[in-house]
Amino acid sequence: MEGTLVGIAYDAPISSLPHPSPGNGDGRQSVRLALSSSADPEANALIRDVNGQAIRFECLLVVADREGRERATLPVTFVDRKTSSSGAEIFGSDPSGAFSVSIRWISADGEMTISLTFELPEAGSDPVVLLRALETYQALGSSHSVGLLMTGSGRWASAPIILPSDVPTLPPELLSVVRVIARIRRLTGSPVVMPRQLSEEDLRMINWANELLSGNTVYGTWQEAAVIASSEEFEALRTLSAQNGARVEIDAEQQIEVAGQRIELGRVINRVLHAVVETDSRSPSVASGLCAFTLRPGSDNRVEVELQLSVEDRANLPDGRLNALLETYAGRWVAQDGARILFDADSPEDVIAELRRRGEIATVWRVPASKFEASARPVFA
Repeated sequence: MEGTLVGIAYDAPISSLPHPSPGNGDGRQSVRLALSSSADPEANALIRDVNGQAIRFECLLVVADREGRERATLPVTFVDRKTSSSGAEIFGSDPSGAFSVSIRWISADGEMTISLTFELPEAGSDPVVLLRALETYQALGSSHSVGLLMTGSGRWASAPIILPSDVPTLPPELLSVVRVIARIRRLTGSPVVMPRQLSEEDLRMINWANELLSGNTVYGTWQEAAVIASSEEFEALRTLSAQNGARVEIDAEQQIEVAGQRIELGRVINRVLHAVVETDSRSPSVASGLCAFTLRPGSDNRVEVELQLSVEDRANLPDGRLNALLETYAGRWVAQDGARILFDADSPEDVIAELRRRGEIATVWRVPASKFEASARPVFA
């Protein structure tokens, strides 16, 4: 039966998220690294080009370990430039705005100085984009070198630059919270942005939603349910209410609110453990053979909540669009952000390579070749 539960108090999951710690005195973490290296001639030419033309210089910030293996990558776009008698400098940032990057070329000796400034954005960032910036910054503290790869030519702007050993680390609580919010953003497609601050209740609801989206049963208590059911179901429930109460399953749309933002989680099943009918609450038929009435808790006010769809269903087939996906992408590997298919390719390796080239993050999965092959498992890039 369909309905809406009101007055629900959700239990805090056992693995509750800790409150993120502030980075510095004003609640933000700020770190600046100035790194010098010899520059590639092509990069020098781009930096010292002082013809007054608008600049758009695309790079990929690459963090590598001692063996040269990639630990993290982050797209950086340079859009501003200034010049002086001694050289020139260009300025850019990553999509989240957390990293500010400048490259300075000194004409006398051709040396390049790359300055990285990391500062947590105040609010409004896409959590998926911010998470990539945070993970890139965190990789700086445990890696060996960093470099800038010029996206257009595939050449390095400079030789690899050795990182200092004392790069401050981020609070692990901060990474945990952003990682969970980013996951909720990916799985639901809700336009969630990072809030200025999170209350204890916000953190509890984020963790609760993450448990639900992970396919787990979550728990709480309830006060009232407005229900629509058939006349036969109403009579059966009224009979059970007169005895010992009824165990009822109520289908409903589930949403939560975090820092003033409403997040739609999808359809859930609410299992009410002990319900009784308010006999005088029945209203005239709302549709053919249906009536509306109110349920209240009996001796047990607990409720169990589960998503009607599995995590794979929500990640792979949002809005029940299997038929449309099959028509266009049957048997193909795709990159998906929320309800939007970004592009498709022959293999997961091709999709991941293209995501890296674009500097984007998405869910990578294979669309079933037919309705009978609906068992794809997502691989997150």
